[in-house]
Amino acid sequence: MQQLRGLYPKEGWIAHIRSALSLPTAQLAKLMGIKQPSALAMEKREQDKTITLETLEKAAKAMGCDLVYAFVPKSSLEDFVEQKRNILVDQIMQKTHLTMSLESQGLNRQDLKEQKALLLEDLKSKSIKYVWRSL
Repeated sequence: MQQLRGLYPKEGWIAHIRSALSLPTAQLAKLMGIKQPSALAMEKREQDKTITLETLEKAAKAMGCDLVYAFVPKSSLEDFVEQKRNILVDQIMQKTHLTMSLESQGLNRQDLKEQKALLLEDLKSKSIKYVWRSL
């Protein structure tokens, strides 16, 4: 899926495929049962990212294509969850360390590192829902 990232054509998929087919907007409009100004507006809405999936699907069908709608993770979903756990642990530790420092009970770097590792292990044993509720 990584190879799909960045493949979105600048002019949008409708205009890109229409151009590859040498299909004038008037003909695309006719195939879709709409007027040419509506076809032009549709291409503009796609560029502006305000087009609906329904309209994209109709345009794709009119040009002999299937619309494929997907989320492509930037990294693995496990890495994403791990990032969020780390953010939560950092937030917890920051609050705790501040309070402890104010009471002259602050931890040194090594102790902080060990506590972070313990908190991360504790979070891994809990449901991921706990992380989402806590952020």
